[in-house]
Amino acid sequence: MQILTRYLYQELLGPFFFALAAFTSLFVGSDLLQLARLGTQRQLGVGLLAQLLLLNLPQVLSWVLPMATLMAVLLTLSRLSGNSEIVAMEAGGVSRRRILRPVLMLGLVMSGLAFFLGELVVPQANLTRSRLILGADGVQSQLLHNVVLRDFEDGQLSRLLYAKVYNGEQQVMEDAVVQEFNHGQLARTIKTGKISWERDAWYYSQGEAYEYLQDGTVVTARFNTVCQPLPLAVGPSQIAQQQKSPEEMNWWELGSQIRFLQAQGEDVKRLQVQWHLKLAIPLACFIFALVAAPLGIQPHRSASAKGFGLSVVIIFVYYMIMTLGSALGEGGQLSPWFGAWLENIVLGGWGIYLLWKSGR
Repeated sequence: MQILTRYLYQELLGPFFFALAAFTSLFVGSDLLQLARLGTQRQLGVGLLAQLLLLNLPQVLSWVLPMATLMAVLLTLSRLSGNSEIVAMEAGGVSRRRILRPVLMLGLVMSGLAFFLGELVVPQANLTRSRLILGADGVQSQLLHNVVLRDFEDGQLSRLLYAKVYNGEQQVMEDAVVQEFNHGQLARTIKTGKISWERDAWYYSQGEAYEYLQDGTVVTARFNTVCQPLPLAVGPSQIAQQQKSPEEMNWWELGSQIRFLQAQGEDVKRLQVQWHLKLAIPLACFIFALVAAPLGIQPHRSASAKGFGLSVVIIFVYYMIMTLGSALGEGGQLSPWFGAWLENIVLGGWGIYLLWKSGR
């Protein structure tokens, strides 16, 4: 690694960790207020509240990594520019593109870190947090939509159930589809209007069953009022805990959920936006570096104040566009992928223009 590259990374790391700590403390402070209110309302113990706080840290870090990258780049390059170090580098024959290369590489590395954090750590932490809250509340009966349950045997999927609505109070699933598998192959599909919990077991009635034979023949059978047992391994008290929100699934799991719901004819635009955001938000680290690099390298008199002010403005604009694009994507005014990527397209295009302009 060349001396200049090593020097730039050393200068970037201090502001990066400072910004990371500053933004994290803001989110943690807000979470503390919410947890204190939750603990007072539901009489939760201090130990449980501490667990909930720690489990929310991975999610907070995934949010603040782009912000910390932006502020680190702006503060560092603004200070170097204000101290005429950029001018000295250029006078020594170093091009601006060469100066900015380590900065962009930092943004790319932070994007990769944010993505893997969001895939490997955040979903499991969010799921554990939700289940702790559900367990503390004793929530076992509620109205749930788009319920998906899976049974496995010997590590293979044996049964997949989808219910449009689950009424926890009545312990009834409505508009359900059950797919049964044999050694990974679809063997039978059951469509029924009602699955109810009776005598410690699930029973279904009134619907259609489709048997898929090995020669490709499909045998259809209709049934009415005759209760048939459904050997699900999940009871009513476990259904709420089995369900996952988009924040509790990684990119692959959410994609699988979307494909399954699409096959049932459900509107999945909201989930598609969330699926694209799982890639778009981590990439914000690189996008912020792309925008901040040419802005920070410009001559400044008051480096720190200018860098901090620009950071706040860019963060506000980015998340305002993201909120607007996501809402339009979920509502159908924009395609889900375009709504989720709108903020990166706008700021990324601006960053490329600034980078081109500064290199002329």
